[in-house]
Amino acid sequence: AVRACLILAVATACGCKSGDATPRVSSNDLVVAEALGPAPGFTLVDLDGQTVSLSDYKGKAVVLDFWATWCPPCVREIPHFVDIYEAHREDGLVIIGIPVNDAPEDVRTFVAEKNVDYPILMGDESVVRSIAQSYGGVLVIPTTFFLDADHQIVTRLQGYQSKEELDPYVKAILPPPPDPES
Repeated sequence: AVRACLILAVATACGCKSGDATPRVSSNDLVVAEALGPAPGFTLVDLDGQTVSLSDYKGKAVVLDFWATWCPPCVREIPHFVDIYEAHREDGLVIIGIPVNDAPEDVRTFVAEKNVDYPILMGDESVVRSIAQSYGGVLVIPTTFFLDADHQIVTRLQGYQSKEELDPYVKAILPPPPDPES
């Protein structure tokens, strides 16, 4: 119980006050929004320095996750995304992680340690903030958007999710399998 209180205190301390530009670390309260319209396009740089745009994933379902290495719920959630990506990448799913207020070196170290094999895209903090605003704002992290193959925002989740909680949202956005008769 003492450890749980300490973790909660640290997570709360990492959070931001309402006037700060950095999203606060989520509580475990789930906030869901659905049918939010077309996903705004964006362009960022991957960890290899290559420019990547959302439009590069045309026809693929996209899970767009705003997270940070310093966010305990985000750190707990990342392995779920690694597993989900491995299970569904051949089904037309891509997961894109966008770190918030993180140093590139910290992100590279984290990605290597956690064996994250899906795209991690970074940009200047003002660019990341602008992208987050174009998606309706990211007030807490983790915040995850589920985009169907037409890049419509089907669902936004705020807060930590277990793999079992994430799975139905992922399955709902996967493109239909190709028709073997066509």
